[in-house]
Amino acid sequence: YPQFLIDIYNSSASHSAIVNATSAMIAGKEIVIEEDSGNLQAFVELKKFLAEVNRNGETAHELIVKFAFDLKLFGAYAMNVIWSKDKSKIAEIHHIPVEQVRVGKTGESGHVEEYYISSDWSKYRQKEYAPRRVAAYNTMDRSEPSQLYYCGIYSPGMESYFTPDYTASTNWILTDHLTSEFHLSNISQGFAPSFWINFNNGIPSDDERHKIEHQISQKFTGAGNAGKFVLTFSDDKNSSPDLQPISLSDADKQYTVLNELCIQNIMI
Repeated sequence: YPQFLIDIYNSSASHSAIVNATSAMIAGKEIVIEEDSGNLQAFVELKKFLAEVNRNGETAHELIVKFAFDLKLFGAYAMNVIWSKDKSKIAEIHHIPVEQVRVGKTGESGHVEEYYISSDWSKYRQKEYAPRRVAAYNTMDRSEPSQLYYCGIYSPGMESYFTPDYTASTNWILTDHLTSEFHLSNISQGFAPSFWINFNNGIPSDDERHKIEHQISQKFTGAGNAGKFVLTFSDDKNSSPDLQPISLSDADKQYTVLNELCIQNIMI
């Protein structure tokens, strides 16, 4: 499912623009810290930590930008929390892509105790993609120095995972993608229309019909060939097939209305 959300983000211009803009507004421009004259040392330490929250040199706001993007795209975000050696404070925070996280077992208290991370779950049986266990973030139990904090938007019917707020519009996002793919295919084929194909050299057996239809389908239809064909057989005329283009009435108006509906529903 997380990979599905990534795929539709990459396939719809309207949807990806909304995700990008909304996540940027969630993250904001920067983190502003008001100086506390009563505790100057704490202010200095906090400012220093937020300026470099991990060994990669990332700032706190750079992480927030990533968390905000994941929150909008997946409805959840995940951060890897590293405790200091004496376990008294948080030493580092890292961003973990949500699509890499899977929820582990739940304890007697009803809370998740562990998570598993893999860079590619479609290949998790391979050694290089084998899932690694990470304990759930717990301020009371800091025995494991590396812990994972996983949080998101409340989703009815979901116990351990989260879903994004645009779930109801995924059909319109897919329609937007398929419409653009259809137009691209039309352009690639030189705006070739759909055809009615009629063979005028007799009516073959059912098996022969299926074989001919299958061969033509493999050669002329698919994602790279817009439109379908209708295959018929008859006993008259000559042996050459009769090809009749099938054109949709007011096709331009239909596509205009469909495009407007897609954008409207995705925006909603």
